[in-house]
Amino acid sequence: MVLVLTIIYGIQVQLLLHIAFRSGTYTVTVTDAGGCTGTATATVIQPNGLPAAVATVNPVSCFGGSNGAINITTTNGQQPLQFLWNNGFTTEDLTGLTAGNYTVTVTDANGCSAD
Repeated sequence: MVLVLTIIYGIQVQLLLHIAFRSGTYTVTVTDAGGCTGTATATVIQPNGLPAAVATVNPVSCFGGSNGAINITTTNGQQPLQFLWNNGFTTEDLTGLTAGNYTVTVTDANGCSAD
């Protein structure tokens, strides 16, 4: 988290604090030698955790067929989620599949990903 405080007292000064906070609301007050104060409040939100996916697979019905499907159900992660399959598709679910191995990487809005 980066907390930016701007203090105006003749000149403008920015103070950047790079601190690892737990979720919650934090307030910082800065007081100068003359007794003037400035206050800033920031709220840190706990992410939903890494995205997780469960696949329901419908195999092809016969040798050489192309009617297989994979349906993904996701939990966790910050919406929206992005999907990248090893065949280049970016949809959540796949249909019209031939027999083979398929992998998906799910990435959430925070850039957290899981395979």
